[in-house]
Amino acid sequence: MVEKYCKVILIQKSRYIDKKFTYKTYLDVCLGQIVYVPFGRGNKQLEAIIVEIQEKLPCDEDKLKEIVSLGEKTNLDYDKIALAFWIRDYYMCSYLDALSLLYPSQIRKGSAKFEDIVVLKDKLALELEYLDLKSNAHVKKYLYKLILDNVELSRDRLNEEFKGKNISAYINNLKEKEIIEIKSSRIFRDPSNDNINNTTYIKHALNEEQNNILEEISDELSTKNRPVLLKGITGSGKTEIYMELIDKMIEEGKGSIVLVPEISLTPQTIARFTARFKAKVAVLHSHLSVGQRYDEWSKIENIDAPVVIGARSALFAPVRNLGLIVIDECHEDAYRSELNPKYDSVEVACKLNELQAVSVILGSATPKVEQYYKAKNKEYKLVELSKRANNKPLPSIEIIDMKEDAKLGNLSFLSFSLQTKISLAMKKKEQVILFLNRRGYANFLSCDSCGHVPKCKNCDISLTYHKKNQTLRCHYCNFEIPFHKSCESCNEGTMKDIGIGTERIEAEVRELFPEAKVFRMDKDTVSRKNSHSEILSAFKHTKGAILIGTQMIGKGLDFPMVSLVGVINADQGLNAPDFRSYERMFSLIEQVGGRAGRGDIDGKVLIQTFSPDNYVLKYILNHDFEGFYSEEIKLRENFSYLPYSNIIRVLVSSVNEQNAANSSMQIKDAIIFYLKKKSVDNVNIMGPFPCLVSKIENKYRWQILIKDSEVEIHLIKSIINYILTEKRSVVLLDNVNASVDINPINMV
Repeated sequence: MVEKYCKVILIQKSRYIDKKFTYKTYLDVCLGQIVYVPFGRGNKQLEAIIVEIQEKLPCDEDKLKEIVSLGEKTNLDYDKIALAFWIRDYYMCSYLDALSLLYPSQIRKGSAKFEDIVVLKDKLALELEYLDLKSNAHVKKYLYKLILDNVELSRDRLNEEFKGKNISAYINNLKEKEIIEIKSSRIFRDPSNDNINNTTYIKHALNEEQNNILEEISDELSTKNRPVLLKGITGSGKTEIYMELIDKMIEEGKGSIVLVPEISLTPQTIARFTARFKAKVAVLHSHLSVGQRYDEWSKIENIDAPVVIGARSALFAPVRNLGLIVIDECHEDAYRSELNPKYDSVEVACKLNELQAVSVILGSATPKVEQYYKAKNKEYKLVELSKRANNKPLPSIEIIDMKEDAKLGNLSFLSFSLQTKISLAMKKKEQVILFLNRRGYANFLSCDSCGHVPKCKNCDISLTYHKKNQTLRCHYCNFEIPFHKSCESCNEGTMKDIGIGTERIEAEVRELFPEAKVFRMDKDTVSRKNSHSEILSAFKHTKGAILIGTQMIGKGLDFPMVSLVGVINADQGLNAPDFRSYERMFSLIEQVGGRAGRGDIDGKVLIQTFSPDNYVLKYILNHDFEGFYSEEIKLRENFSYLPYSNIIRVLVSSVNEQNAANSSMQIKDAIIFYLKKKSVDNVNIMGPFPCLVSKIENKYRWQILIKDSEVEIHLIKSIINYILTEKRSVVLLDNVNASVDINPINMV
C-alpha cells in the first residue's frame, strides 16, 4: 500500500497545541476520520481528526510518527473542513472548537435505539394453536389474539399490555415453533411536542405581492445567487414564501435549512413547517436529549429529512446536497453565539453562499443596520413586502408621556390611557399583550435608612426581587437568597423595592382587571419542558386574556384576537450603554407591536416613555424603518461603528482581579509591539478597563477594544492569535483566561 501523510487536529482542549500535526500511515484512511496517534515524549495515545491527506511530503519523513489505529468515520468532508478552517480564522477560535460545530460531541456520545418486534410468520399455525387453548388460558388467548390482529407488535407494547405477567415463555415457545420471529427495529425518538404534532396545515394561496416577490427571488437565485434580504413588514407572509422555495428545492432533490431565533419561543412557526412537510422535517435545537439529537442527525444524513428546522446550531446539520438556507428574523441577537466559537449564523450562511453556492434568504421586518447597508450597496439582493398578507393595516401607534400621567396623580405603572384601552378590550373579549423586557418583581431593593442594595456574592450586580418566591436572585449566575423586609446591613431600615419587572406588572394587572385571564411568559415561568407552548396555546384559546412577557413574546407569534399591545417602559432599552441600543429598541417595539391587528380586529400599540421626543420613537410612530436607518447610518459613520469598521473585543477573566488587569495590559503591550514591527502605529486600541459588569461567577473581567477602521483586520487578528497561542504563557498569568469576540453583540 502507498504511504500517506495525514495532517490531524488533536481532540484536546488546550490552546497550546492548537495546530496541525503531521503523521504517516499505510492504513486506509479518509478525510474527517477519527484516528489514534502517539503524542509527546511519552507517546501517549490521543484521538485526532484527519483534516488533510497527502501522498508526498516536503520534509524528512523519518522524523514523523505513525498513526496507531483507526476510529469512526465522520461526516466531515473537504467542504466542511474548509468551512471550519474559515470559522477558526475569522472568529479566532481553536481548530477543535470550529470542527466541533460540524461534528458535535453530542453526536459522538449518542447511539441508536432499537426495540424487538414480534412478527407473525405462520398465521394458520397460530390460529390452530389458538383453537387448541383451554378455556381458562386467558393470558395466552389474549396474547395470541393480539398477534393475529396486529401481525407485528413491539415487545414494549406487549410488556405494557401484560404488565405484571410473564409472557416470555409463551413468546419463546411460538418462536421455537417458527410461528413468529423476533426482529430488531430502530426507534426514532420524537423531538416535538403535542402542540406541534397536532397542528393542521392549511395552504394559503399567495397574494399578488407575494407571487411577485417569489418570482424575483427565484430569478436572483438562478442567476447571481447573492444572499437575498427579504424585508417584509410583520404579518406580510414571509413564511409562506420560504415554504414555496423549499418545495422547489425538494423537487430539485436539494435540502434546506430553516433557522429560527429560539426554537422554544417560536412553536407556531415550527408547527407550520412540520405540518406542511410532515416526515421530511428534522428538528435540531439545544433542548433535545442526546438520543433525540442523534436520531435527528441520522435522519438528515440518510436523506430521510431534506428539511431541517432549528436554532443557530442547525446551520451545521449534515444536509445532503444543501440548496437553501433560510434565516428567519435575521436581526435577532440569538443568531450570534456568545460561547466559543463566537460565530454569527448570518455571516457563516453568507460564507456558504460564497464557498458552495448555497442560496441564502434573510428575512426580517427590521433587519440590522449592517444587513440593510449591504442590501443597499448590492452585496445582498433586496426584496420588500410592504403589505400584510390579509391586506390589513399595521397597528396604529400612540406615544404616552408618563411625565404627564404623573402630573395627573397616576401612581400606577400603567398609564390612564393604557388602562382604559385594556378595559375596553376585555369588555369586547379581545386579547392584550403587555411587554416589559425585565423579569422579576423589582429591579433591586434598597434600604430606606442606609441605602444598602443587596448584591450577588458571585457577580458585580444587584439582586432582583422575586415576590412570588420571596427571594432575591442574580440573573447572571442564579445565586439566590431569601428576602428579608428589614435591612441586614444597618438593622434599622426597611427594604424598599425599586423599579419594575413582569411579576410586578402581573400583580397590578390582576388587581386592576380581576375579570381577565392573565398569563405571564418570561424565563421564570417557562423552565419546564414544553411550558412555552402550553402558555401560548392557553392564551390563544382564551377570550379576554392578557399576556405579559419579556422579549420572548415578540417572536413568531400569530394571535388573531390580539387588538392591543402595551410597551410598559420604552426607556429601558433606549438608555442601554451600547451603540446598538436604538436599533434593538426599534426592532423590539416594531416586532412586539406587530402582534396586534393580525386578524379581523384592528390593532393598537401604546408605548409608555419618559422621553417622548427621542428620535427612535418618532420613526416607530410611523413604522418608518427607512427613516430610522437613514439617521442611524449617519451616526454609525460618524463614530466608525459597524458597518464602517469592525470591533475586536479581547475579554480577560480571572478569580484574581489583579492578575486579570495585569494580563490585559500585557496583551495590549504585546499587540502594540507586534504592530510596530509591521510599521503600524495608528490602531485605535481602547483599554484595558473593567467590563461594565466587572465580575460574573466569581471571575473578574477586563477588556480591550480594538477598532480596525484604518488597519486590515486580518493583520490584527493574526497578531492577537499569535499572542494568545504562541505567547500565551508569556502574556497570561496563572488562572487567567482570554477570549476574542469579533463585533460582539454584548459589550457589558
